[in-house]
Amino acid sequence: MKEEVPMTGQREASKPKRLFILEDHEVEDLYGLPRFTLDERQRSFTLTEAEQAVCHQFRSLPSQVSFILQLGYFKARHLFFAFTFAQVADDVAAVLARHFPADSPVTSVAPTPPTLAHQRTVILELFGYRLCHAAERQHLLDRALRLARLSTKPIYLFRELFHYLADHRIVAPAYTV
Repeated sequence: MKEEVPMTGQREASKPKRLFILEDHEVEDLYGLPRFTLDERQRSFTLTEAEQAVCHQFRSLPSQVSFILQLGYFKARHLFFAFTFAQVADDVAAVLARHFPADSPVTSVAPTPPTLAHQRTVILELFGYRLCHAAERQHLLDRALRLARLSTKPIYLFRELFHYLADHRIVAPAYTV
């Protein structure tokens, strides 16, 4: 009698579990932390009067610097990022030089999660954006199904959905969504 061998190894490994639409560098271009030139850094970290007023509502220097960084990154990508001050040291130095030249350097103490959440909420309000929650995701799925009638190319669907999010001022969900 022939013994059944469970399917493991090669066959399962060869089946992709997820659809890959973009190359790694394309995902990084869309979803990665911005890497600014000097001019881009100057533009992104310049504050309007309304943004300055909000920034001064945060009490500590690290919270204010974090807000300006989140704001600048949001202006560039319309996304939020998790980062440490050490990871974005050049941007921190630029923010300090521009907005807090007399203050001491920022310590590595990051703002608390509730402070970060509050900063993100304020930024969304400043720009008239909203997060992509379950209802928006369901709407995206419905839209993708309608778009698939025009073309089944994954890159077409992805680009159209990304444009839809931008047009409707919705923060794009993570790439894996």
